[in-house]
Parts: sequence; structure tokens; C-alpha cells
Amino acid sequence: MKKGTFTLTMIKPVAVKEHHVGDILAHIEHAGFRIIALKMTQMPKEKAEVFYGEHKDKPFFNKLVTFMKSGL
Repeated sequence: MKKGTFTLTMIKPVAVKEHHVGDILAHIEHAGFRIIALKMTQMPKEKAEVFYGEHKDKPFFNKLVTFMKSGL
């Protein structure tokens, strides 16, 4: 694998529910990014809490975690 810069992209549950995944991936590729790996998973509560940990003291934190783990 080449050395370089990598970017993580997460597609939120509502976009998956509304069947926008293909359009989003196409937009990413048209912007010049190359998709080298793709994984579809439902984020567990514990991972969502760590990932969004910088917001843990904010009033929206619990709703954000609940939304991101929902998988709608």
C-alpha cells in the first residue's frame, strides 16, 4: 500500500435509511478521492461515546450517541 494521507468518512444512519449511500460514494469519487476500503457496520454505543468523546459535556451528547448507534 502506498504511503499517503487517508480520510475516514462515515455515512450517517439517516442517509443509509434514505438510500443515499451510492450517491455519496459517487460524490466522494468525483471529488478526486479513491476509496480503498469500505465497511458497513452499526456503531456500538461504546465506540460512539469514544468517537464523540470531545462532546461528552455538551447537552446533545446522549442524543448524538443514540442517533449514531441507531442504524435507523
